[in-house]
Amino acid sequence: MPLGQQPDPALAAPAQLPRRLTRRDLLARGALAAGLASGGVEAGEVSLATVSAQYREGFEQVARAYERLHPGVRVRVQVLPVNGYETWLRTQIPGGGPRAPDLFNANYAWGMYERGLMANLSPWVERRNPYTGRPWRETLSSLFLEKARIG
Repeated sequence: MPLGQQPDPALAAPAQLPRRLTRRDLLARGALAAGLASGGVEAGEVSLATVSAQYREGFEQVARAYERLHPGVRVRVQVLPVNGYETWLRTQIPGGGPRAPDLFNANYAWGMYERGLMANLSPWVERRNPYTGRPWRETLSSLFLEKARIG
């Protein structure tokens, strides 16, 4: 974000959430935030796959706000049924097909990092969050950081 430009208010406005968030929900949101903010994205498509149908509207709001901040980028949100999601991930990601997601619920992807199929986002947590000016480690949920740590 250029110096002096304010973040898109849509990114700061939380979507309507249910009263109770699970660890899975926090991990999904943290992964989305870290993934979308992890670097300069060139024009093209970024895809997100999740089983959190109850948060579709929130994911879509974040995706549209990100697109406004990054013209030429299209974020595709895929909400899939929980039954079969892990199998779908384990076939789409290694195959690298057109439906393979860039961002996804990593709690369904055990062993993929060791096989070179996932990026280690740990180095990114020290980078500045463009929406707060503070490092991501200070703005992401500590639960997300602890559960998502590699190594």
